[in-house]
Amino acid sequence: MQFTSFSFILFAALLLIVYYLVPRRTQWWVLLFSSLFFYAYAGTEYLYFILYTALVTWMTGRALQIRADREDAYVADNRETLSKEERKSYRAKEKKKRLRILTVGLILGFGMLAVLKYTAFAVGNVNSILSAFNVKELTVPSLLLPLGISFYTFQTLSYVIDVYRGNCRAQKNYVALGTYVA
Repeated sequence: MQFTSFSFILFAALLLIVYYLVPRRTQWWVLLFSSLFFYAYAGTEYLYFILYTALVTWMTGRALQIRADREDAYVADNRETLSKEERKSYRAKEKKKRLRILTVGLILGFGMLAVLKYTAFAVGNVNSILSAFNVKELTVPSLLLPLGISFYTFQTLSYVIDVYRGNCRAQKNYVALGTYVA
């Protein structure tokens, strides 16, 4: 659906009407489903990737936020009993735990992008090496390349990094985060 087509203008007009007619608490759902519908218009098989990215991002952000909140609560509750060095040591240990969560989230996010985008490139390079030794070449798999995968992958991973750094709080509402991704 092109932005200049009549079908897009009709879609956008209907979306605005529905968005303002539904109760405020369900407007997130309208935005999410309309975004996913728009994305699925290019092919429903692409939905799995964007939903996977949203789920990994939401879970990673929530795990990071829960860890950070527990750390802050523990330090606040034990401010009088812990020395400055003990607090610093505790925060350093907790930061390492949050870094592990962040690393897993980044691997899951970048991993999907790397497999989908660079598998053909890697197999092509391996095949050029194999052909020099007269070895049978590998078949290049034909993988789907979802629309905007680099954009929404980097967008979500920057969000996760911001949560890790404490620049923003993690979104509790999966629908709101899914809307952000979609």
